[in-house]
Amino acid sequence: MAAAIGTAACCASLSTTTTAAPPEATGAFSFFGGEAPAEFRTRAGSGYSIKVEGSGRQVTLTAARPGGAAIYIAPGRVARGRIAASFGRRGRVGVRFRPSRRRKVEAPPRGCKGKPHVTRWGVFVGTIRFAGERGYTRLRLDRARGRTHSTPGWKCKRGSGRGDSDSQPSIPGESSEDALVLEIANHDTGVEAGAFTFRPSDRKGLTAFLAGLEERRGRVQIVRFAFKTAAERTFSFDQSLSTATIAPPPPFAGTATFQRNADGQPTLTGSLSVGFPGTARVPLLGPGYRARLYRLSEDSVALPVGQPVA
Repeated sequence: MAAAIGTAACCASLSTTTTAAPPEATGAFSFFGGEAPAEFRTRAGSGYSIKVEGSGRQVTLTAARPGGAAIYIAPGRVARGRIAASFGRRGRVGVRFRPSRRRKVEAPPRGCKGKPHVTRWGVFVGTIRFAGERGYTRLRLDRARGRTHSTPGWKCKRGSGRGDSDSQPSIPGESSEDALVLEIANHDTGVEAGAFTFRPSDRKGLTAFLAGLEERRGRVQIVRFAFKTAAERTFSFDQSLSTATIAPPPPFAGTATFQRNADGQPTLTGSLSVGFPGTARVPLLGPGYRARLYRLSEDSVALPVGQPVA
């Protein structure tokens, strides 16, 4: 289950890059990069921030706060500064953009041809309604500050402009001797989780936990995350990797102990569970689980640019 490696790695990167972010951004939208044609963000109830972004025939609503996020993806319409989509029983968005005088124009770089990229700031006006499952957050507004982006394609000579590097951001400092991953997947509950720890020689080690759950309600796809960084002592193991124990902090609860048997088959015992935004607590152990414990074989873990790890 390669996804768990990525989720744990993403979580480690998240904690190292967002510690100084403002409250509404800390841990909330660091999974996502890039710029949608139309987007806005606002605060919601219970400490959540909500981001709505639209592109083509798809609208995404992300509700997040430090420790957890829920992403709702629905078919919709995005054109000429308008965003319209229904999220079923969760709510709907129907807004139009009123631009202000503020804008940014970016001409093609040297060696490239095409129309400039234009970002406009302003206010989206209309209907913004959202009610999270089990009342985890609520939002009811008729306006929200946001922006639109016009990014026509540029034709560039080889070796000029943007995109001439295939390098990916990576987590610095870890090596195959330092980085360790415990993957857990439970097919009965649909939860996938990763625990990740690395201890580079040049700085303090880092341990991170992340879990994800994907589901569909009608035409709406929902992806939920729980994530947390913690002290090294929350992930203990022996050097032969025959045993390991994790005890992550909230939104996780309980512990899990990995044991590699004489025949090489692993067992996982304990009471580990996780709470996602909008759900009751979900167990990670029990019937239908799979587990794997190993050191990373690469010198670094590449993360996809501007994409949620899945």
